[in-house]
Amino acid sequence: MKYEMKNCFWMWQQIKAKMIQLDRWNELKKSLDKLPYMPDGKKSWAEDNLDAVQNRVDLERGGIMDDILWLLDMQDWMATQIMRMKNIKMRTVIEKRYLCSEDWDTIAVDMQCSVDEVKEIHDKALKKIKAYEEKHEG
Repeated sequence: MKYEMKNCFWMWQQIKAKMIQLDRWNELKKSLDKLPYMPDGKKSWAEDNLDAVQNRVDLERGGIMDDILWLLDMQDWMATQIMRMKNIKMRTVIEKRYLCSEDWDTIAVDMQCSVDEVKEIHDKALKKIKAYEEKHEG
């Protein structure tokens, strides 16, 4: 499960990066839309390339949706696994880190403890998860 949790964390990061890319492509498209067309029927650079930019925007949007659907499926599975944890602090750290993709500092502030304490709780939680998996695999 540790592997799946890390995959969720990194997929979340990848989706955020793709969303930024999509915003930038949309900004470029809006800028190109504002450029004037060339007189005498000649195509401007914007006119020649607007379709390519629109195709890129559509491609990014489709890729993001595929990633989001994968992440939602994985998070549903992980949420079920995490709910088995009886220790609320451990469960909270794991949820915030892997389901919400929060950084250590944010988790520490929310939980009103130090980053070192959060990491210690995290490590204990992963050990419990591993022990549970080993116990129930065999």
